[in-house]
Amino acid sequence: MQAEEPPNTLTIVGTGDERVYYNATTNGRFEAGSAADLVDAEQPDTVSNTSAAGSTAESGVDDFNFTGQLTDLRVRGGPVRVYVNGNRIDPAAVPDTTVSPLNTTAVLTIPAGERQQEAHPQAGLDVSASLALENDRLGGRYQRLLLDERFNDIESPALRQTTVGAAAGVIERGIERLSTRQQSSIAAYNNGSLTAHEFLRDLAVIDERAGQLSLATDRVVARSQSTPGATVGGQSVSSWAQDRDLKLATLQGPVRDQIQEALNGNHTDPVASATPSGASRAVAESGEQRQYPTPLPVYVETSNRGVMLATVVDGEYYRELSLSRQRNATGDGLSDVDAIFNRVAELYPWASAHSRTTGLTGSRQSELSGITIGHSHGELTTFVNLSTGRVVAEHQRKTLGSVPTAEPVNTTKAGVRLSVERTQPTGPLHLSLATPDGEPIDGTVHVDGGPAIRTGTDGERWTVAPDGRATVVARANNETVRVRLPPQPS
Repeated sequence: MQAEEPPNTLTIVGTGDERVYYNATTNGRFEAGSAADLVDAEQPDTVSNTSAAGSTAESGVDDFNFTGQLTDLRVRGGPVRVYVNGNRIDPAAVPDTTVSPLNTTAVLTIPAGERQQEAHPQAGLDVSASLALENDRLGGRYQRLLLDERFNDIESPALRQTTVGAAAGVIERGIERLSTRQQSSIAAYNNGSLTAHEFLRDLAVIDERAGQLSLATDRVVARSQSTPGATVGGQSVSSWAQDRDLKLATLQGPVRDQIQEALNGNHTDPVASATPSGASRAVAESGEQRQYPTPLPVYVETSNRGVMLATVVDGEYYRELSLSRQRNATGDGLSDVDAIFNRVAELYPWASAHSRTTGLTGSRQSELSGITIGHSHGELTTFVNLSTGRVVAEHQRKTLGSVPTAEPVNTTKAGVRLSVERTQPTGPLHLSLATPDGEPIDGTVHVDGGPAIRTGTDGERWTVAPDGRATVVARANNETVRVRLPPQPS
């Protein structure tokens, strides 16, 4: 049986009269394309499973097919253009994003070589965490009321300017503390000092405190309106606040919001909570089944200085990733709005081409720019370092019913058919159990050793696909069925 051709293409085009030398690696595998010359060239190209290297002739072209995602790409020599799946990319940006072979938006990734942890923890009702979060909310409200009181007691414009500066300093120091705490939490989780649940709890606390600091920046802006010409560090107060909100946004995310809900006991799963362990089915007076708090499954990846979280809640897929190492990376700066949008279009070609709404946040003095793109599958917000053109953080939301999937991988055993439909690594994963005739089966499914997922009476569920190869195991009607997934959907 002939193996299928890898779904992605890497094309290297020399555009001058000098050779272009390159070396590329992937977390999948490489195969030579039609333009690669492994034998007859003066300097033959080489392919060795996860790597491809060689050089183009003057004004020449080399191409390779590959699975997975590019983890490194280095080019030198003459002028060059590099394309992935027909979309031009900046080699220096690899591995900022991976272009999905499916028709959906690309995603920021943690390179496989930098990944330290990969896990499927759950965030559940945690009374102490819930109290800590509520304490942070009350503390933030108190600080805002205190700022109001101080402003109301001051009539001198000079003293009001001083108060604005002092409040801004408190916020600046708060942002620095949260950034440090996040890096410490990542390090502790990576070295085993924090459990996965404790790590999720820490990220939820950081998210809440960042949100409170964001509200504080808004309050500083509001109170400064009565002080004409008020500034912070030479910026207008509104520009300062906008830039700090961008920094705070990289310490927050849509998955952390869902984790907070779960820690507060507000996450319910009608299927998983249908019959709570050790209790009979509870029915409300109306006859409707009572909803019990259930743990929220979260897929987690970390590197030394980065964290990715993904989950599925109420028909929506949420994903967030922060790579603080990108803040100090090198690259070409973005000097104006057109350059920013061009960079985003380069990194997210599908989302840019299918955008319904686009928003840009950030000032000329900002380190970051936040670009939000609404598209037919959901919404993308990407945070770009303006001095390097690299993405430092990303938030995504997708409606599961609108996300395209690859062809299903099916296995049938003793009347139980397990069907798995994938999108992209760490993307939505559709699971279904049915009889060969299509009748749904209520069973449990484990993805790569993760927690049990119950399909319910309709026989299907969505979850998050792990990165790389995975084994899906289903149990139903006293049978066990397995499906092995390749690293990248074909």
